[in-house]
Order: sequence, then structure tokens, then C-alpha cells
Amino acid sequence: MKIIYNLIILVVSNALALYVADRLIPGFTITSGYVGYLEVGLVLGIMNAFVKPLLKFLSFPVILLSFGLFSLLINIFLLYYTSWLFDFFTISSLWAGLGGLIVISVVNSLIISLFKN
Repeated sequence: MKIIYNLIILVVSNALALYVADRLIPGFTITSGYVGYLEVGLVLGIMNAFVKPLLKFLSFPVILLSFGLFSLLINIFLLYYTSWLFDFFTISSLWAGLGGLIVISVVNSLIISLFKN
């Protein structure tokens, strides 16, 4: 039961973070409405749960040599890949992707800290 609760919090948190990023960052747009935010939030959560740890494990030496900056590129890559999967989600530039990533990270951290037991 706790796993389902955590999954719901993760998806809703990602959806809210994507909504805030869409409103704040020019060039970071989701045009499908609230269902689109939830869909992208679900896929982004799955990517962060399964693909991100694998990429970080495989690129550990590069992350170590770059003092962790390469993990930022991994996060941007996952965000761009998620935008590639959906027609209604576009990131127009690298700066829009970086700004969206920062906003998503901050909002997710705030929301998850509220629901942490």
C-alpha cells in the first residue's frame, strides 16, 4: 500500500513541477493540459526510477572526473528524451531544458519533503 502511495505522490509531484516549469520557463511547453502533465510526470518518474540509476552506474567514472557535473547532463538527457516521446511536450533550447530541470528539481524537493514521513 505504501508503494502505491509513494508512486501517486511521485507522479503528482512531477506533474505539478512540470506545470510550474511550463509557466515559468519560456521554451519549455506542454500543450496537452492536465492529463498531459500527469502522463509526462508518470513517464519522467519511471525514467528517473529505472533508467537514471543505470546511466549513473555506467557513467560513474565520468561523473567522478567531472565532480558530478555529468549527472546534470544525464538529467537533461532524460528530460529531452521524455519530450521526444510526446508530441505535446517541447523543449526549444538547452537553456530551456536546464531551466526546466532546475525548476522541476526544486518543486519536487519541496513537495516530497512535505509528504515525507
